[in-house]
Amino acid sequence: MLQGSSAAAVGATRAVDRLADREPVTHRPTVEAAFASESYRPGTTARLVLFDTASSVTLRLYRVGDAVGTLHERDVMRGKQVGATRRLARVVRGR
Repeated sequence: MLQGSSAAAVGATRAVDRLADREPVTHRPTVEAAFASESYRPGTTARLVLFDTASSVTLRLYRVGDAVGTLHERDVMRGKQVGATRRLARVVRGR
């Protein structure tokens, strides 16, 4: 049995899970991907792992976390683009 703040955290997590079940994050075409770490030192290599397959992808990397103000849309990335926009051919899940 969970008590105190642990129970509250579990309850909050379940509420967020229910919201995610009802409302898609976006209606825009997307490819889900993630880096292993939240940040990297300059000059190190980061590996982006894809969770979807797509025939054509545009990749833009952003430095985020510096913006101020409230973000109302759930499918908008706010930050400064770093590097050039890259067009990728077919991308495959897990690569």
